[in-house]
Amino acid sequence: MTGVDLDVPTRRFSGALPATRYDLLPVIVTPIWKEWALFDGETLVVAESVGAADYFLAPEETDLGVSHMRRPLPPSAFDGLDPDRILLGHGEGVHEDAAATLDETLANARATTLAFYRENAPTMVRTLTAALTTE
Repeated sequence: MTGVDLDVPTRRFSGALPATRYDLLPVIVTPIWKEWALFDGETLVVAESVGAADYFLAPEETDLGVSHMRRPLPPSAFDGLDPDRILLGHGEGVHEDAAATLDETLANARATTLAFYRENAPTMVRTLTAALTTE
């Protein structure tokens, strides 16, 4: 959150979220995008890389999709995880067959990329236009 003025108290941490069983899981850490998830062995909490909102889903997807920015190279940080549930920053969480849904979503992300962009391009253009024209 460096350089972001939230006007709320923040505290950095690493390893585990204090006073919880949640471990911090690096999803992507680059100079332009830093994202971490939380996982306690049962519940996976993901802010951005996967979601269930309509704008995350390719035409054949119903429960979970990969973000437009990550779809061509889906996150490997979730490989091998076996969550009972997934809580999301975008859309309803996945509360049944979460591990299988996550595995299938990640495995199919590349194959559904073109269909995803065809389906979601109008929304993506409207969102980008609104972001660039809003003061």
